[in-house]
Amino acid sequence: MHMEETDNWRALRAANWHLFIPPARPSKDEVYHYERVAALSKCMNGSDVWGLLGATPEIRSLAAIHQKKLICVDKNRDVYEILKNMVMPEPYAETFIWSDWLDCELPSSIDVLFADGSINMLPPSKQEQLLRVTHNMLRPGGLALFRVHTIAPPKLSTPQEVFEWYRKNCPYEPVFSATRTHLDMLWVNNETLCLNFIDFHSKIKNLYENQIITDQEFQGYNILLSYNKINLYYIRREQFEAWCKNRFSIEDVLYAHDYSCSTSHPVYVLRKLS
Repeated sequence: MHMEETDNWRALRAANWHLFIPPARPSKDEVYHYERVAALSKCMNGSDVWGLLGATPEIRSLAAIHQKKLICVDKNRDVYEILKNMVMPEPYAETFIWSDWLDCELPSSIDVLFADGSINMLPPSKQEQLLRVTHNMLRPGGLALFRVHTIAPPKLSTPQEVFEWYRKNCPYEPVFSATRTHLDMLWVNNETLCLNFIDFHSKIKNLYENQIITDQEFQGYNILLSYNKINLYYIRREQFEAWCKNRFSIEDVLYAHDYSCSTSHPVYVLRKLS
């Protein structure tokens, strides 16, 4: 396939990124963690270079606010350009590199690299390779900030229990943020660790048709149906940390406190080992 993907739904998804909420995109707490850690980084000086795997507008906005040079690496230029409309203030000094993450060569050129759920876009057979590439991109002592979607045993036994828990414990939280991680743990393929969102939304529709969820709860998911056709590959926390060993020191593991189940989506602060 040509590098510029022809499947228009990715561009459509980017154009409707404002509809997505955590954990699909970083929460305010997670953005705060990114900003605070980057600001305190020992690498920071007036000429720092930040890197981003993807085109996440929240992180591009941080680079613009702090007037940092930012290198965005992605294989879809259209998505990068569309999401520019959500960057506030306007990008300060962005460079776009049109490349698959695993093929990108930026040897020792990045001070702080952001990867918001990036590793979960890759199947398990390629996830460790992303950490190797990231290590090569960073300058000595540089930081990598990885938000990782981690798998855990289900806390609730059925989808019906998930929504009953939601109505009792957090009815004012958006249903997507409150329930999606619980549903993920029930529906993820335990062998491949893959969660297919076309299948996910089909199951949501089935719950609605069987009157297990309400109109309002269904709409909280259905609004995303046309834009959410990805495969998400969960990762075991112990596996991720083992892959980091000998490449990075784990300086911190940070969690949001502004949506349910945020402990399954930690932000790892990784310092490059020489």
